[in-house]
Amino acid sequence: PSREPWKAAGPHLDAIREAMAWRYRLLPYLYTQAWRATHGSPPIVPVWWSGTSVAEAASMDPDLLAVDDEFLVGPHVLVAPVFSAGATEREIRLPPGGWYELGGEERLEGTFTVGVTMASIPAFVRDGAVLPTDDEGADVLHLYPPDDGRAEPAYSAWYRDAGDGYGPHRADDFSVQATDGWTWTVSRHAEDAEFVVDDSDLGVVVHGGPWTVSVDNGDPQAVKPGQPLRVGDFAELVVRRTT
Repeated sequence: PSREPWKAAGPHLDAIREAMAWRYRLLPYLYTQAWRATHGSPPIVPVWWSGTSVAEAASMDPDLLAVDDEFLVGPHVLVAPVFSAGATEREIRLPPGGWYELGGEERLEGTFTVGVTMASIPAFVRDGAVLPTDDEGADVLHLYPPDDGRAEPAYSAWYRDAGDGYGPHRADDFSVQATDGWTWTVSRHAEDAEFVVDDSDLGVVVHGGPWTVSVDNGDPQAVKPGQPLRVGDFAELVVRRTT
């Protein structure tokens, strides 16, 4: 039988189209995970994975070792597929810390139940993540607020090259740190920057707001929920909650 989505999908064509659109939006993140794999970081891992041993993971959250129907894509994205035909809900068990629905605004923790349909795949992003995406050809970083009780920064990466995996490349490292419950910073440093990029139109989408963003000590700019804010080739962003 035909396997092309537009022939085999039947009434689920729109759902498949949306899933494929998300795949293309996330290509910069997925490409970065392929690069990280060349440095020893698996792109797909169990939800208890943190680069530690199983014994260390069990000591932190032993219940996670039994979760076999969710997985992490890189360090920041958790996917919870639906395996039962006709299911209308499924239980989600998140690793410790805060998480946001992919593209969502509400901070989530622990175990809960979500409704599911053919049009949605439950996916979540770890707090403090910087998620590089492709927004119809434009580079957009999705920023997720860090836990204000966490002493250590959260780290993310963004790898770019000519698209062939060879030759000059650029790797941007991001450090996200909360200074209090109202303010956090995003610091950016480029490693291996032989590959020339033009980030003059780089945008950010900041989740969990409302927020303002100051670019490299500039004046605060209001962030519209879900809308990219142009920040350009920045070194540091200061994000402050508004009332």
